[in-house]
Amino acid sequence: MSARLIICLLFSVLTGCATQPKVAQPALFHDNAFALSHTELRADDVLKVSEPMKEFLKQHVHAGNGDMRVRLYQALKKNSGLMLEYDAEETLNASEAFERKSGNCLSLVLMTAAMARELGLDVRFQNVRMDDSWTRTDHILLASGHVNVLLGRRTSAFDLDLGDHASLIIDFLPPGVAMRQQVDIISEKRIVAMYFNNRAAELLARGKAGEAYWYAKAAITTDPDFSIAINTLGVVYRKQAMFAEAEQLFRYIVVTQPENVVALSNLQELLANRQRHTEAAEIATQLAKLQPEPPFYFLNQGKQAYLEGRFADARKLIEKELRKDPYNEESYFWLARTYFQLGNLQKTEENLQMAEKNALTRKSQDLYYKKRQSLALLAQK
Repeated sequence: MSARLIICLLFSVLTGCATQPKVAQPALFHDNAFALSHTELRADDVLKVSEPMKEFLKQHVHAGNGDMRVRLYQALKKNSGLMLEYDAEETLNASEAFERKSGNCLSLVLMTAAMARELGLDVRFQNVRMDDSWTRTDHILLASGHVNVLLGRRTSAFDLDLGDHASLIIDFLPPGVAMRQQVDIISEKRIVAMYFNNRAAELLARGKAGEAYWYAKAAITTDPDFSIAINTLGVVYRKQAMFAEAEQLFRYIVVTQPENVVALSNLQELLANRQRHTEAAEIATQLAKLQPEPPFYFLNQGKQAYLEGRFADARKLIEKELRKDPYNEESYFWLARTYFQLGNLQKTEENLQMAEKNALTRKSQDLYYKKRQSLALLAQK
């Protein structure tokens, strides 16, 4: 049985609202089991403004007239000199995102917030309540949420609170999408912890559990209440065959958050792989009640149907998966493959286009583009 571990980027599956029991926290860190990190991880560096960033603000924001927030927004727009691009390959801190002119939503939020503070603007971070988007790599499932930044004029103790309508939301989702969602204000320490946790998750996905440990530790040290990072640390221990330590952390989360399907899934997987089948079955029963259709449920069935040559069944199952998550590039790619086997080149092209459109990284976009080119050549024959 292959390992299937779940970690979260940005935001976890919502848990119940009931008051959670106070439970003694297990020993979290085991530095001696890992080689020392070559990189010093400092929370202050995450939102640090570089000299090139200051120069950019001087040229493109300070020099203008009108609302400073609007001028910053205009400077960051895609058709500005900065020409930002979305790329989820790696989570970057503020200065790295500016230097590369790209990043995922968290990276671009960090960059925007750092620049806004340099301008003297009040900055607040928001977690956007959206259904988690799932991706997977090397038997690790990644659940991604979304954050944005709220900019408002810095006020004195004597100023009236004009509410959120006096603030400007900068979001890197398509216009209007985030505006329709509920949000929660989160602290700076939480957004910094999210950055460290994202980096840990990305390193884990690349098979670098030793490096991931230090980022997960930095996330927890920055925000000790950030249970997502504790789960990530548990995955690190699981990858390093530190099974007892991993189990302790997963069980701690489950006791304090009984409906946390991420920790439950990881605990169930660990118990099953340790041949503790009775305990694993009990957790599986809990999971089935909380999450009858786990991530990629229909896609996995569709892929199996494809491999068995049942292409009509595969199409129906993958389309069902896309009704659950209409933004998953893997589903579109497999649907394109299925339509190719069914002899429908037009639908193959359409789904490759959707895979390219929803690709999280430039590498993936390039891959789908090349496949579309190959398909076009085939259609000409």
